[in-house]
Amino acid sequence: MLGRILAIAFAICALTILVGYLGFIEQGDAATGKLLVGSGVALIALVIMPVFIWYRWKDKNLMDYTLHPDNVKKHRAKLDEISRKEREELEKKQRDRFSQN
Repeated sequence: MLGRILAIAFAICALTILVGYLGFIEQGDAATGKLLVGSGVALIALVIMPVFIWYRWKDKNLMDYTLHPDNVKKHRAKLDEISRKEREELEKKQRDRFSQN
């Protein structure tokens, strides 16, 4: 529900910016055009973007996305599970991929 509201609000702000630029600035009424463009940009930057960021991160655990000692230990344990031969093959593929670029 909130995702749809954000999409509609973003569309309205984008339309306001377009109308302000194409409808007023291009036609010679720069003051009204600048007001519409500025209002649209301010709403996107100060209202829509923070609400969007909160909406996308509200149910996520930030510790899952940061590098801290527990995550390092967990990833090292996963690497130790991979056999040495598989690890060497993976490293070779990565070296080949990076040497091609």
